[in-house]
Amino acid sequence: MINIPYIRFFLATLATLFLHLNSSVLHAQSYEFQAISTGEPILRTLWYAKDSKKIEIVATALMRSESYKYDLGPKIIFYGDRVDEEGKPIPEAIADLPIGATQVLLFFNKLKNTNESGQNYDVSVLKDDHSNFPFGSFRFINASGKKLAVKISEEQLTLAVGESKTVKVKASTKDLGVDIGSYVEEEDKWKKGYSSMWGHRENLRTLVFIANRPNGGIRTLRFRESGEIK
Repeated sequence: MINIPYIRFFLATLATLFLHLNSSVLHAQSYEFQAISTGEPILRTLWYAKDSKKIEIVATALMRSESYKYDLGPKIIFYGDRVDEEGKPIPEAIADLPIGATQVLLFFNKLKNTNESGQNYDVSVLKDDHSNFPFGSFRFINASGKKLAVKISEEQLTLAVGESKTVKVKASTKDLGVDIGSYVEEEDKWKKGYSSMWGHRENLRTLVFIANRPNGGIRTLRFRESGEIK
């Protein structure tokens, strides 16, 4: 004969145990971001709160910032010196976080004028987890407005407008040859637009933005990060 009260007690115990374990896993998980400023440097003029502490950030256009830990949530709110009538800090920038991300890269773009929400920065967010952007790889982002073809070492790929792709490239003691061409639709042909030699290592990952030059050519913006291979 089935003991209903016992089964209910057993299921309640299992549910409590599951919630406890799930909470422990979330608490143990580390959530981190790095930052890049697309314009003037951010030199501890913005801060966010973690564990009720005020954390100031540094971000430049030259390289990724150090890694900053953040609390799990749908967004990170950054503040400056401004406060409202009650003395509460006014948000200067808000980063909306991708679902499931444990590492993100934030791009801070200083606005010429305060936006409708009262903020002075626009923040673009890229998912930056090592699981889909591992060390030993390049991530290319096509910000040129043109269809592109990329050849790096022996790897080749095409990028539609606004598309991004990650490619693992075998490390070499020599610099890697990089060629980027754009498709000229009016002439129905590919035109070479960029050629260079880049260094690469197994413990290095490189984020590459491909954009237009003012004269119509192509330029690349590279942000590299080195670390331990797990």
